Amino acid sequence: MNRESTATAWRLAQCDMAAAVGLASELSLSPVMGKLLWNRGYRTREDALRFLRPSLDHLEDPDLLEGCHEAVQRISQAIAADEKIAIYGDYDVDGMSATALLYHFFKLINARVEHFLPRRIEEGYGLNAEVLRRLRLDGVSLVITVDCGMSATDEAALSRELGLDIIITDHHECETSLPDAVAVINPKRHDSRYPFRDLAGVGVAFKLAWALSRHFSGRRRVTSEFREFLLNAIGLVALGTISDVVPLTGENRVLVCNGLDALVNSRLPGVRALMTVAGITDSLTARDIAFRLAPRLNAAGRLNEPAAALELLVTDSSSRAAEIADDLEAKNRRRQAIERKILSAARKNLLKEVDIERDRVIVLAGEDWHLGVLGIVASRIAEEFYRPTLLLNLEGQTARGSARSIPPFHIFDALKSCEDLLLEFGGHAQAAGITVESAMIDELRKALEAAAGTLSGQDLTPSLAVDAEVSIREVTPALVGQLESLEPFGEQNPPPLLMARSVNIAGRSRRLGADGQHLSFYVRDGGASLRAIAFNHGSLQSRLETHSGQVSILFQSQVDTWRGTGEPELVVRDIRLE
Repeated sequence: MNRESTATAWRLAQCDMAAAVGLASELSLSPVMGKLLWNRGYRTREDALRFLRPSLDHLEDPDLLEGCHEAVQRISQAIAADEKIAIYGDYDVDGMSATALLYHFFKLINARVEHFLPRRIEEGYGLNAEVLRRLRLDGVSLVITVDCGMSATDEAALSRELGLDIIITDHHECETSLPDAVAVINPKRHDSRYPFRDLAGVGVAFKLAWALSRHFSGRRRVTSEFREFLLNAIGLVALGTISDVVPLTGENRVLVCNGLDALVNSRLPGVRALMTVAGITDSLTARDIAFRLAPRLNAAGRLNEPAAALELLVTDSSSRAAEIADDLEAKNRRRQAIERKILSAARKNLLKEVDIERDRVIVLAGEDWHLGVLGIVASRIAEEFYRPTLLLNLEGQTARGSARSIPPFHIFDALKSCEDLLLEFGGHAQAAGITVESAMIDELRKALEAAAGTLSGQDLTPSLAVDAEVSIREVTPALVGQLESLEPFGEQNPPPLLMARSVNIAGRSRRLGADGQHLSFYVRDGGASLRAIAFNHGSLQSRLETHSGQVSILFQSQVDTWRGTGEPELVVRDIRLE
């Protein structure tokens, strides 16, 4: 496979300039901020203020969730009868956080509670029949799922036979027909009247804990003890919400904005120990969770040992928390090594098996590809080659794996269109997990390729969404500060990407980094000039040095704290020579 680098398309958002400038004026903000807010859908003063000033008062009432009332009633009966309750979670950070949140809640009310996370390889995702039998034999009469359960139709039926009641709390896509459970709480239910459908699993668990707090308080306004619990629990909500890459808009933005402070001030020994090994001290950002905390927790689940990470989040022992955090650090390094090995093998297979100019979908299979990291590797390949990617581990007559997609292609819908070829599958628009007979992989590849037949060349070209065009003179410390008010950044609320068209390179560029992989230079527009740094663009220096024309750049802005100037600088994402 020969593949030349494909130029990234720039997609400049178009807005009603008069309306955007008017919005900025109403809010006493820069016109650039007006364009950003307008382009991101916040087009009235009220909507913009609600976004810029997220408040806990903006949270939706948990009673609006279908199934919540039934769940509260059954749980209150279990507490009154001193029944044994099990919380059944998922092995990712969202599932761990949700499990820990409900576990701490039930301990607060002195319930008989235990927790369980399935091991990815032996028990797989979601409810497992043998585990349910074990729980029933252990005296459990009520199971509450978190971040899983929507596809557990057979397991719910089995539970009925066993005399084991199930309450499902989940956030994944679901069918019109629901599992036969005591209650199913999911904002994505087809009959849902809940105003916000994009809660993470831990967000749904938080809503259940809130509803239970009302019940046990005996009034809508919870007691001080429950209020303190819920305010602290928002830290776990932020942890799981950011880790699960759900949209950081609406309620999720409210929960994360408040949860970051709760997390950095958490009294949970495990959270403090985790931040210590990650080198985080007195402040925390969404990026810190995504790239420093979540990978360490996820490493346990990916390496088939999720119980260790969950213990970290539920232990009340500082010494034990420190031991577990150190162990997770070692597991994360091992996970990284496994990931590098599989990525190398997958790339080699891709070179032999895929024609990137012809194929719209990448399907690769290999032996001894660790299931726990296939999702990460699939993400890297999907990003590098900009194709929906499915990686499968061959296990004799069956294969299991993970799929990751690109924005124009709904991978869950594509898999559903060929579900007759699959043994199991589940997921959402951009990520999924599947099990398939090994003999059917080629048929599956053809079916997915057919499903992707509607993708155009433009769909298969990577692109960058540009928020606004600006001049260099508009990038002031005041603007940088206003742009930072859009944090926390994440899914559907990315860091603002700005474009400066036809600017001049001022002076000589300089290569940075141990291998000269980065590039530093100044850009000038009229009388204004700013420093720019382009990571991983060091090879561009010779072209810039000999280029006599102007350049256009896409960049994010930040304040130069490394050199201590306090001046704005540009972090270049892409550059075009004119």
